[in-house]
Amino acid sequence: MAHHTLFVCTSCSFSVAQRDHLGHRGGHHLFEQLQQLQQQGQLPPEFTLEPVDCLSACNRFCAIALAAPQKLR
Repeated sequence: MAHHTLFVCTSCSFSVAQRDHLGHRGGHHLFEQLQQLQQQGQLPPEFTLEPVDCLSACNRFCAIALAAPQKLR
């Protein structure tokens, strides 16, 4: 089985007007929601979630990156 990693930027904002909610950034909340889905078996088992401090995509909101074997781009 191939192993894939979803890197989730935990410092991303919710929007231009709202950087955080309940003391955490939008990316942190996205990571937590993805973890819940994974624990409930709603993500494929070959996916690993990895939080990162920054993906340098600050002009976008809640950025993720995918690393996978034989991924073309």
